[in-house]
Amino acid sequence: MSLGLGCQILGDHKYAHNSKLAPQKLSEGFLRRLGLVQSKARHLPLHLHARQLTFPGGAGGHQEVTVSSPLPKFFLTSLKRLKIELPGKEEP
Repeated sequence: MSLGLGCQILGDHKYAHNSKLAPQKLSEGFLRRLGLVQSKARHLPLHLHARQLTFPGGAGGHQEVTVSSPLPKFFLTSLKRLKIELPGKEEP
């Protein structure tokens, strides 16, 4: 996933390295903002979230179905610590 996006995904320990399975290596500044030390980075959950999905209605004239999900609390906490603002309002 990170190769397709052209950047790493926070908490992606499986694909953070091309050749080995190891915890992500985060910069000191990043760790400081998250309140972590590198040895605890392996405990970061994957920060990948589908906020909204829409499924087509298909044959027979069925309506499309849209499913929405708020960001998990850990995700919101990380955004706040990293001083990243969401473009729209998010539920607490």
